[in-house]
Amino acid sequence: LLRDSLAGTEFDFKGALCGEEGLALARQLKPAVVTLDILMPRRDGWSVLRELKADPALAAIPVFILSILDNRELGFSLGVSDCLVKPFDKPALLSKLRSQARLAGGRVLVADSDPETVGLLSRGLQGEGLTVVAVGTGAAALSEWRQERPDALFLGTGLPDMSVLELAEEIGRDASGARVPVVILADREAQAGSLPSLEEAAVVRRGAIRVDEVLAGLRARFAAMGKEGQS
Repeated sequence: LLRDSLAGTEFDFKGALCGEEGLALARQLKPAVVTLDILMPRRDGWSVLRELKADPALAAIPVFILSILDNRELGFSLGVSDCLVKPFDKPALLSKLRSQARLAGGRVLVADSDPETVGLLSRGLQGEGLTVVAVGTGAAALSEWRQERPDALFLGTGLPDMSVLELAEEIGRDASGARVPVVILADREAQAGSLPSLEEAAVVRRGAIRVDEVLAGLRARFAAMGKEGQS
């Protein structure tokens, strides 16, 4: 079913029927995304997932649970990037896989004045295979944006020289800026409503940042942008 669903798409498919075979293929191919079942012969998916994440050569590869079991909390705690419960439909599968693949090897800009927030995000995102550039002012963020054109933006609401709204509007004046997903690092969820021009941005709470939550928000934006581009 997976092979048929991915036929004719941008994805090349390789399949394995057990955990050991899957691990061997992952080490050989270094794929953009691994889809992983939980109920497999001899060795379950959780065991395979732990080995994937414990191997420095494989740890950054996004792992996508595809199973009849829906245990998202356990999956995310072990480093899963996303989940889809069987039976699945092709559009949902492709949307999630494309969101995963767009993250792989990407370059992200973190603009925030809080060193603890910057450090936490940088370590977590780098652990997912992303290149992170961190700055502490809006002016530095604009300079980095104009020079490097990162794939995603993480903008804090406490920048010393400009508001996150001003920064986002300045970036948005560039045509390519409108197609870059934005994650707002907010002091409270209510701030999302006070940023009307950024209502499409994902928002995460600064005081309780979890990298899986941040990545989920980023993937949601990639998925939404993909749908907008198809409409």
